[in-house]
Amino acid sequence: MSAFDDYYNCYPDYRGMPDDWELFWKNNLKALKKIAIDPSIEKMGNTMNSSHNAFRVKYYGVESYKLIMNFYANRLKKRSPLIIYFPDYHSKESDFKEILEEGFNLCVVQLRGEREKEIEYQNLEKEKDKPESYGFFAENLLNKEHYYMYYLYMDAVRTIDVIKLKNEFSTENIYLWGNGTGAAMALMANYANGDIGKVFLQNPSFCYLDETQNVSSSFYSKEINGYIKKNKNLKKTIKQNLSYFDALYFAKKFQTPVAFGITMNSEEKNQSGAFALFHAIAADKKMFLYNEFVKSEHKISKIIGKDVIQFFKN
Repeated sequence: MSAFDDYYNCYPDYRGMPDDWELFWKNNLKALKKIAIDPSIEKMGNTMNSSHNAFRVKYYGVESYKLIMNFYANRLKKRSPLIIYFPDYHSKESDFKEILEEGFNLCVVQLRGEREKEIEYQNLEKEKDKPESYGFFAENLLNKEHYYMYYLYMDAVRTIDVIKLKNEFSTENIYLWGNGTGAAMALMANYANGDIGKVFLQNPSFCYLDETQNVSSSFYSKEINGYIKKNKNLKKTIKQNLSYFDALYFAKKFQTPVAFGITMNSEEKNQSGAFALFHAIAADKKMFLYNEFVKSEHKISKIIGKDVIQFFKN
């Protein structure tokens, strides 16, 4: 049986969904609205494309953390459709040149805490002293409202809030593109907003955790599993807490047109969660499959980027 057949036979199971899952998020989304956004906009010199103006936007999220996104505005065509890109955890930036050449506005979100860690790592004298990953997913596993995935979900919603608030970002349609854990962020942003045009989920992760958590070799899984290995007596509580952040559960009310971009032979990603999510969503949906794992991040991002353009344009 092929890898596709194995994964395609993965169907969603909601037995691990907490009874108060919807109430938990309803209350936290309500609390988020009480936090002042207080955005500031600074023009950047680097535009990536001569037809776009580039801006650095700073705004406040949960615990008054200052969030940052880079916004590329098409100065030749007002109210162009906007693509908001949520990157994967601990990943390199994708190639967006063709996205801009097609005339889209583009917002690239920076994940909280990552730039501070990179600055910290630059100050280390030896390369071998740098940790494999940032370690954020191993922190506060016993406190849901202070867990890193909680912050990322709230930050995704807050990004949509600031886009809608500022006239400078006035747009025809809002499209979401998420990669890995960023795809989970896109699912939350869509869950909290009823006017998203389309969503592209690239190798969605942090999804169907009952099946994927122990077998995935992603950075977030390694961090969580490393903590559990040292605190085996807390495993049950940790698993219960993580269930509040399982991206699979956003599928139950998902109604937005969606496309999946799935790399089948990725050595880092177990795709059973992605296929379970695909089956769970009842909206108009399609899937792009990439059958050979391309080692070059630059090359694979260009391949997927073309499908993103095709999906959002049609």
